[in-house]
Amino acid sequence: MGYKTHKAKRLVGSLQDTWLKYVMTADIEINPKDTYGHVTANHLVRTMSTLDARLLQPEFQFTYKLMSPAVYESFIKLKFVNTHVQVYNLNRFPWGITLKHLEYLNHYFDIEETLKGREIDYEDEMIIK
Repeated sequence: MGYKTHKAKRLVGSLQDTWLKYVMTADIEINPKDTYGHVTANHLVRTMSTLDARLLQPEFQFTYKLMSPAVYESFIKLKFVNTHVQVYNLNRFPWGITLKHLEYLNHYFDIEETLKGREIDYEDEMIIK
């Protein structure tokens, strides 16, 4: 007989979320000699340029550039809506760990907004294509 398997359904609307939810600016500096950080930074640039603008903050902007003196490892500097600034080294930490930390930060900012009385209203029809 066997078990019947069901495909997981992808829900749209308010459950759709991104790690850039509360990010206002993302500045990426790429060291061309840093192979792992360079690959991760290129992946981030590709991801940020293809994301749907409706999932980001209205004033979101990102910049990327090559380091002129290649002294440091590749990094990304994120500025959030509540003036919090976080810098991640793209060579030392695997991107999965960084994403987990950003997920914790997003939960923290959700709680902070709720305590201030500014709950976030997600518009389902805005995201459905």
